[in-house]
Amino acid sequence: MILSVTDLHVSYGPVRAVRGLDLSVGEGEIVALIGANGVGKTTTVKAIAGLLPFTGSIRYAGADLTPNRAEANVARGLALVPEGRGILKRMTVEENLRMGFYARAKADIAGELEATYARFPILGERRNGMAYQLSGGEQQMLAIARAVHAKPRLLLLDEPSLGLAPKMTERVFRLIGELRKEGMSVLLVEQRARQTLEIADRAYVLENGRVIAEGRAGDIARDPKLAEAFLGGHAGA
Repeated sequence: MILSVTDLHVSYGPVRAVRGLDLSVGEGEIVALIGANGVGKTTTVKAIAGLLPFTGSIRYAGADLTPNRAEANVARGLALVPEGRGILKRMTVEENLRMGFYARAKADIAGELEATYARFPILGERRNGMAYQLSGGEQQMLAIARAVHAKPRLLLLDEPSLGLAPKMTERVFRLIGELRKEGMSVLLVEQRARQTLEIADRAYVLENGRVIAEGRAGDIARDPKLAEAFLGGHAGA
């Protein structure tokens, strides 16, 4: 397993947001965290990324992440694309993309930028424009591309389809599948549970900061009770 989380607890003052959570991500897997708003999904990935204090155990690539520092994690190959994208809107598209290389001692920056522009032509066309001028979907592509420049072995994606039109959402989901084919592992937090389960290998369902169900994504999608509660309809619908 590239990631193993055991008995994770995270609190905001007296409020316990995550309570004894266990999860794992294998090499080359897409693992989904699904559940309603406010159940601890974002808190979980922030703790893994090194942005929140926690108790319990987080092991990444065989190493215990204690203390857990975000900047060290990026250098280790663990990158987060946060909810809301987290791009630097008053910088240009290319300046944002170059930020993805900062933790790498050696990189063919020019070559990798050209590869990114080939993959995302709109970013190439607007490389000298300000990031805030991009559409929501284009900003999400920028955020993911910047994270990919860090050469992560494990990518944490928090609500990548939030606020996107259906066509752009499909593009984001295709991109996640492409990254997995390139050898990247992905922990994916998403509100669009049904679409997420179509591309995920395994899934964890969260409620009130706890895992209430886990298993193969297809099995979760076919579970009648889970489908009714979390997928907006009957299993197989």
